[in-house]
Amino acid sequence: MITGGGELTTYRPGPPMMALSLGPHAGVAFTPRTDRLGAEATVQAKSSTLRTSFYEELFGLTARLG
Repeated sequence: MITGGGELTTYRPGPPMMALSLGPHAGVAFTPRTDRLGAEATVQAKSSTLRTSFYEELFGLTARLG
């Protein structure tokens, strides 16, 4: 339960980032740390699976469509 005690902390957002996937084989991403990522890195990080395995495990799903 939230009691309202303790010191408040100011939220400080991180630097802007963006990842644009264009299907399973194309895309681009930008992070301040790495500058621009090309299609291959973006697809590997995001587009190839849309991170579905993470959510399947999180929600205990075993059957896949298709």
